[in-house]
Amino acid sequence: MLEVNYTLRIEQSSRDRFKNAVKTKERHRKPSQVMRELMDAYADGRLVIEPSGPAKPSEDELRLRREAVEYAHGSVALEGFAVSRAAQDLAQRFMRGEISKEEFMAPSFDVVHGR
Repeated sequence: MLEVNYTLRIEQSSRDRFKNAVKTKERHRKPSQVMRELMDAYADGRLVIEPSGPAKPSEDELRLRREAVEYAHGSVALEGFAVSRAAQDLAQRFMRGEISKEEFMAPSFDVVHGR
């Protein structure tokens, strides 16, 4: 096996908790071995980590979301239609970064595809 050093920046408390957990649960292995196995399992798809919550969109992303929603609302108005209150509320949540693009688009997708 070719040895390669890999620097991982984490908080001291996280590192200490990991080392203590390995010492408690995996007494016969070193933390570095457990970390290699975790990395391999994740890369192979055997380990799935659910995020603790959605990542907060950047200011640029929020600006792009606002511009897209404003453009869409303008387009709808030019066609002589109105945006429903429910759609406006959903758009506000999307622009604030509370929901993903997929969650924002799902109701429209469902209507188009008869769901």
